[in-house]
Amino acid sequence: MATPTHATGPTSPKAAKPFFGNAPQPTPPFFTPAPTSVQKEDAPETPTKDKEPDVPIQFGSFEVFCQLFDDLIIKWPKRWQQSYQSAKKHGGNTLFDPKFGEDLISKEIMSLYNIFWAIQLQSNSPYGSKVDFSKGLEMAEQLTGVSGTWLNMASIALHMDMEKYLGEKIPIYAKQNLGIFLISGALLQSGLVGLNALTKSELDFTSILGPATKKWTEPPGGFSRPFVLDNIPDDRWRPPFYQPPKAFELKYSGTDEKAEEKKLSLGLGFNLASALGKYPDDEKEKAKYKGLELFPYFQYFNSEAIPGKPDPKEQHKFMLGLYGGDKGVYGLGEGGGRFNGDQLLEGYGRGGVSFRNFGRLSLLDLTGEVDYRPDAEAKWRGRLNAAAQFNILDSKRFEFNFGAAAGALLPSGGQPGAMDYRTQLSFMHKYNDKRFSQPLKSGVEFTYNYGLEDPFSADSSRISGFGARAVFMSMLKGGFERFEHYEKSDTLPEQDLHFFLAFDFAPVFARKKEEKKDK
Repeated sequence: MATPTHATGPTSPKAAKPFFGNAPQPTPPFFTPAPTSVQKEDAPETPTKDKEPDVPIQFGSFEVFCQLFDDLIIKWPKRWQQSYQSAKKHGGNTLFDPKFGEDLISKEIMSLYNIFWAIQLQSNSPYGSKVDFSKGLEMAEQLTGVSGTWLNMASIALHMDMEKYLGEKIPIYAKQNLGIFLISGALLQSGLVGLNALTKSELDFTSILGPATKKWTEPPGGFSRPFVLDNIPDDRWRPPFYQPPKAFELKYSGTDEKAEEKKLSLGLGFNLASALGKYPDDEKEKAKYKGLELFPYFQYFNSEAIPGKPDPKEQHKFMLGLYGGDKGVYGLGEGGGRFNGDQLLEGYGRGGVSFRNFGRLSLLDLTGEVDYRPDAEAKWRGRLNAAAQFNILDSKRFEFNFGAAAGALLPSGGQPGAMDYRTQLSFMHKYNDKRFSQPLKSGVEFTYNYGLEDPFSADSSRISGFGARAVFMSMLKGGFERFEHYEKSDTLPEQDLHFFLAFDFAPVFARKKEEKKDK
């Protein structure tokens, strides 16, 4: 298998963040199979959403760990035996039992590729030590469109859908044993933080809490800026206030020997609709959701200098905002600032309105931004932004989506204005065969970004990004992302190119076996 090459540069499903924007998610990720995941142990033919039980909140007992041990360990051989018998019966594979469902099998296969490509990205990136294995894995997940690699690895080992287990069963255990979970979770997280410190790496205080609270802290669909490519370890593609929180996060880089600064970062949001169980389980139906949304969020960063290294750009940065609405109409307001001590370096604000899922129009964003820099020649700068996405065709055989976004930097204080652009196009053909649980998809997706490194300065360098993905019969998958900076730098690459190739045989493993009729 080829090794990814690099050249200089942000999907991300993730995705798939003007360049200046957030992926709209009115449609499911390009390579992500659609339906609900089911537990491997006893996967039903047609998953149904049961009403959540009303579980009282209690301090609990340490016996909960016996229950968890029984779920994850004692039943482990039983699940493998059931898988083996099912594989023999259906002519499948023991590791990827047809009863697991195509969606889960696909995520597990692609997670194995994520690990492979993470190693390649770590080894070949022109950014050198900036891309360690963790960063390489994050980039690989954005390239393939499949996240939660370690969770999917646990699903393979335990023969259990860990995402469903954590999202459905663990919350019940947690409510019944809240005190025990809080105490043990804090101790376990402290142990991991201590291990980070011993290895002289960045301290992550939420590696356990982040995934566990994802249901309540991840942003709603349509919140982020659409069609953004920034899957590159280069801050030139990330303006200071263009990265809102994605989940609960608390990190400190002061113990990392490779860090450029001692940085404490905190990000937190609360998704009311998700916490209330408003979203459909099916990912395709979830993308069409246009009901109640309320998402307050907050970010804070503190940076301190490391002896022998350049001083940080700012000592403090914060941002807070609120996104919410109902019936397909949503509003956004956010603001923040950067400081050195008590001195204001930059003040920022953004507001606008978003329309989601009105017929063929899956997204329409209209926003305005204002930026204040007391030391700049033009202290006040403003921007107007618009983005739209259309589901032009969505039938049993074809899908065709097109989206575009543009931003205008307004002239001010004798300084000129400027424009930036983003666009995305995807086309998919679906081949229906009764032997397969889902249509076999073949198609392409293209995303292009062109804009300013500093969205509030027409004199700043131009940057661009181009990404493409392709899939053939839902099994052969590949893609690449190329980033270019149009001004030479003594310390950073001017170009970066990375790609992936994968063979996802989930449709084959999940294929229905035809019953031969006796003549």
